[in-house]
Amino acid sequence: MPDDETTMFSALLERLRSEDIISIAELARITGLDQRTIARWCSGDTDPHFRNVHLIYQHGGFDVQAAIIHELTANTGWVATYVEDTDDDLDVNGDGRIDVADSISAQLNALHNLSDLLGHMDRDRNGSDRVTDAALAHYVSLIDQVFRLLLRGKRVIEHVHKEQSRRRKARRLPMHS
Repeated sequence: MPDDETTMFSALLERLRSEDIISIAELARITGLDQRTIARWCSGDTDPHFRNVHLIYQHGGFDVQAAIIHELTANTGWVATYVEDTDDDLDVNGDGRIDVADSISAQLNALHNLSDLLGHMDRDRNGSDRVTDAALAHYVSLIDQVFRLLLRGKRVIEHVHKEQSRRRKARRLPMHS
């Protein structure tokens, strides 16, 4: 008899499959396991090992990641926010290019926000260890902004690296006449 966690994960896999987000074959490719093993997860007969869940999360794409996060945070009171992975918002400094300067700008913005957060926390504390719920909610919002900016800076660097790799490969390809 599967436990609640198995039921939750098997239901999640079934939903992902029924919505054509990911197939058993794709799950097998990602994990390196055979399709029969994946089918046993889907039916709730067995549990995947955490490293396989991690592989699925890592390589399953945005929709799979969002579904896993949603499933894990359901009924917890936690709120998951998503950062769309578009190139539109990677030009942080607005110069029309996506380069290392954009990552530096994002990281500096994050540090500025972090400095503001620490200042707010120190002022709100007022020598006491007690802080109002409103102040705590404000801290969470500021921390979320810092993480988004740090993630944005990371995405800029990943984009620059991908573009540089693509250009190097393009230069190595023989020209056909």
